[in-house]
Amino acid sequence: MTTTQLFNEIQKVNGNVVMTNMFDYAINKNKRFNYIYLQSEPTEEIMAMCKTNGFEIIKNKMWKSVGSAMESSNVWEILPINRNEVELVD
Repeated sequence: MTTTQLFNEIQKVNGNVVMTNMFDYAINKNKRFNYIYLQSEPTEEIMAMCKTNGFEIIKNKMWKSVGSAMESSNVWEILPINRNEVELVD
């Protein structure tokens, strides 16, 4: 299953999901790749979908400045376990 296909399946279960792309020189020095992130904690159903289709969920803390203070929020990134199977984009 590709990242795009998994994104479409997760979107049916949880509308609070975003697919974006990023660059990582270690994966491919010339292209970006797609990845998914959830802005709410993944459900058991989403975790099972990811595990079954060879994806892992990584929890990250995102920080942003609000005036003179810093606010944090959790996001969960979904990436293929095998980094050679990432969906490359131009």
